Amino acid sequence: MSGSPSFAKIAFPPAPPNGQRRVLVTSWARPLRTPNYAYNHDDMYLAMEDGDIFFLEVDTEGPNLIQLANKACHLDCSIGTAFASLDFGLTKNDMLVAGGEMSSGGVYLLKIGPHPVETEPKLEESVANWSPVFDFDLVKIPAQGHRGKAERDRVFACTGRGDHGAITELRYGIQARIQGSAEYHSGVRRLWVLPDSSGAGYFLLSSLPDRSSLCFLTPSGDWEEASEFGLLEMDETTLAAGAVGALSVQVTPRTIIITQLKKENLTLHRDGGDVDVPMADIGMDMESPLTMKDECNVGEIIVAAALKDQFLVVAIRKGVVVELILATIQVDENTGKFLNPVGLPTTLSEDPTFITILEINQRMLVVVGTQKATIQMFLFDLLNGLIPLLDKPMYEGNTEGQLALFTCESVALLAANNSLTLLCGLRGGTVLALNVKWERCLTLERIEEIKFGPTPVQLHPDVRRYDSAFVLAGPELFRFDSPNGKFRASQVVFEESDVEPSLVAFAQINSLDSENIVIGMTKDQIFYADVGESEKVCVRRLRLNETPRKLLFYKPLNVLIVACSRTASDDPRVESERHIPGRRRSFCSLRFIDPRTSVTPPVLVLSPQKTNS
Repeated sequence: MSGSPSFAKIAFPPAPPNGQRRVLVTSWARPLRTPNYAYNHDDMYLAMEDGDIFFLEVDTEGPNLIQLANKACHLDCSIGTAFASLDFGLTKNDMLVAGGEMSSGGVYLLKIGPHPVETEPKLEESVANWSPVFDFDLVKIPAQGHRGKAERDRVFACTGRGDHGAITELRYGIQARIQGSAEYHSGVRRLWVLPDSSGAGYFLLSSLPDRSSLCFLTPSGDWEEASEFGLLEMDETTLAAGAVGALSVQVTPRTIIITQLKKENLTLHRDGGDVDVPMADIGMDMESPLTMKDECNVGEIIVAAALKDQFLVVAIRKGVVVELILATIQVDENTGKFLNPVGLPTTLSEDPTFITILEINQRMLVVVGTQKATIQMFLFDLLNGLIPLLDKPMYEGNTEGQLALFTCESVALLAANNSLTLLCGLRGGTVLALNVKWERCLTLERIEEIKFGPTPVQLHPDVRRYDSAFVLAGPELFRFDSPNGKFRASQVVFEESDVEPSLVAFAQINSLDSENIVIGMTKDQIFYADVGESEKVCVRRLRLNETPRKLLFYKPLNVLIVACSRTASDDPRVESERHIPGRRRSFCSLRFIDPRTSVTPPVLVLSPQKTNS
């Protein structure tokens, strides 16, 4: 190589109109390209320190060396030298990884196209970087407004600088990232995920005290109300629901419905059935959905129910008598029937607190909770119905008038290390672990008790793993597993959420996707989130957009008082798009922050100090 090098000038946008210096290029990365293309072409991502990402196309044989210099996206972090890209091919998105510079970084997926334009990258994972940490405090925040939430010490720190300055809460648990939310009905008690037989999304059925509600979740994360289309029984509360193949089953106090839910039928209902359909598409897919209904007799009411695969167990009250009935679900379109009772009903002494169907050693059982703080287990016999196995109390010794606290309201079965463990969620906020053995007969041996809080605990089996279960303890969500034979409850931490969600209902989507998607319901919102696999240090950032220097917790008001600083130009013309150099001033302020909701009252700004530009 010889001679003088030549340089190609690349026109970037002008400096930002905030009186600060021009943004610098801090790093670059080259996507992988084929040898034939790379012979006289080159592509690269240029990373700016403020998070802007530019895409450059270089052609050594073209009229201009730089064929394209477009802004590709903006990453919500400051970028230093830690920046990389990964190309998954022309049919998939590029992955960008930024380590963060005095801010947390992240792993992003960037949608690519034939003509790159600025798009919104999808944050897949946070790269924790809290430096610089100027101050931190350990505080105990009262659980105001969160009945049943356990009080604990919490760590808050002053992290980051400038636009990425924040008060960060550091926690250890399983990371969950909220990907979409919408306003929803208040008063929801239970939630179920029902299949869309066309595969276009998921139907979400929620139970309220006097009615039910149905909505549709699209793959893009949009919520669509579906209650008014009459696909299910919406005028009664729902006791149980689930899938039988591609069909959906709903159990209410007076009705059992089986139907086929389809996104196409939802569209037909919305459009009033007047839609243009090509003749080639007219067939089974556009016919009216299969719907069958079985109603209770006069004087009968269903008080509890459970559904698993093709089995259905219901508890029906007939006056003062409560009967437990086993039935199989098999659709017969000729007769219009789908329920086939098995054997004779089993009489219960009172209304059950819950019903759950389990499979133990390839045997099907039903677990019934009683008002006397016991659980009863019945074996499925496809000829005779339900056969009693045992009646296990949830307490030991004298309860001293607190029998109701030991009432079981849910169970979940864990299978790990060739052993079975039955978890029982008690009304007093305790999870009771029982070792399950079935040799000559079924036995349950008490292992330990785990106390979560003063409110009832609801257990939800993990639909993706046999050795795990989710625990809804008051407004908080935990995941329960037993690595190495030791029980562990890991809290699910919703990162990047200003307001910590207080859950009232929970459900999990059963799919083959790599993402573990859960549905959560708060007082008036519904959201879906991606839950991680292992424990890690998780953060919840309360963004300040200035540099936090000092913090303290003022207990009488339950607020964090934060001393902050920022630098801005003192020239009013900086509101224009032109870069106007001049003097800058350092402003100091006091911020008052509610650590639960991140609400900040008006900021107290102190006298600015002039600095040279």
